Amino acid sequence: MSLSTTVVLEIAALILFVLAATGLSYKKVDLLAAGLGLFVLTFLIPELSHITFSMLVLALSVIAFAATGAGWRYRKLNGIAISLALWMVSLLLGPFFHIP
Repeated sequence: MSLSTTVVLEIAALILFVLAATGLSYKKVDLLAAGLGLFVLTFLIPELSHITFSMLVLALSVIAFAATGAGWRYRKLNGIAISLALWMVSLLLGPFFHIP
């Protein structure tokens, strides 16, 4: 059994989800957002060979998850909600903006 990069990221995301579910925290780090960022990154890595508009929006989602996971806040905006919205936009735009 060989572990690919995506499998390692999924395992790390699962560990972060379990730690977040148990209520463990570390300084200002949001473990749920960090786990979601790693999980979304597993979708982005295999698609790096062909960049589409959908993949660019997905990359923005990963950046937003990473910023939220690192403890970045902007007024009363919810970083996880913004990141999830970007993820959904990337899924919806995928079939419409495919650049060969």
